[in-house]
Amino acid sequence: MSNAPFRYNFNWVATEGNVARFVSYNIQANETTDPIPQEKLLNPEACIVLEPQGQQKSDFCEQTISVNPSYQISRLALLGECRRIESFVGKTSEYYQTHNGEQVPDVGAELFRFNIQFEVCGTSDLILRYITPTKEPLCLYGMHMALEKNSNPLGMFASDSTLNRAMIDLKVKDSKLSEKAARCKQFVLDSMALNSLNTNKLFQNMMNYNIANTACSIPTGAEATSSGKRIPASDDSAPSGSSATPPPSSTVTELIAKQYLDAKFAALEAKIDAKLEALESRQNQKLDEIVALLKGISTK
Repeated sequence: MSNAPFRYNFNWVATEGNVARFVSYNIQANETTDPIPQEKLLNPEACIVLEPQGQQKSDFCEQTISVNPSYQISRLALLGECRRIESFVGKTSEYYQTHNGEQVPDVGAELFRFNIQFEVCGTSDLILRYITPTKEPLCLYGMHMALEKNSNPLGMFASDSTLNRAMIDLKVKDSKLSEKAARCKQFVLDSMALNSLNTNKLFQNMMNYNIANTACSIPTGAEATSSGKRIPASDDSAPSGSSATPPPSSTVTELIAKQYLDAKFAALEAKIDAKLEALESRQNQKLDEIVALLKGISTK
């Protein structure tokens, strides 16, 4: 396991077998839907028996798998005396799915096979929780993982959550959502969309906010001043045949941004002033009531 591009461990102790031989793997170059052969899961040297450890006994056995970011797990298969497995993916261990095993026929023990496939995208962090009767030993016969090259290894560190828009759409595509669940889904999708917002869109919103004020603040050549003198459209001192140099775009951008921020700050200042006036009015009213009560007591 030391030379493999992944690490794994169990929270239970192996009383029989060698944990280091439990997982085998291959790196696939092309996407394939062929099932993992049963022979890769029936290695006698890979069979292990796990039991809770010491006094800190956990209810279920959990296997933690961490893959080198250059790769990701596309699918895996395993054999074990366990009917159900829960999987959690990502750095924050997001719940992924509950898997029910398919019983292997013509075997004396209750042996189940699991075929777990990570649709839409693979994962480099995985936790498997083996659901078994409380505190009973767990026998696992072997696991095989199919790894593939990760086309975006840095993306594994971009967010603590491995959920993405495609995965959410896949999960709820055929589900009828309640009104509350639909709002939650839309909120998650909108939050993810914030990462892809273009700064030009924000700039366009600022322009639309004050475009009328900007247009009014720039007089045209046909407009007249209050004194009746005409404002020329171009510089009269410029030689004939030459055109006036338009203002740089950066100056217009700064003007629009300044007007936008000034309007926001003015609105905020007005709101704060209104709050302070209301607070002062309530305090003055309470003081007047206290003074009136004191005068009433003194007269008695």
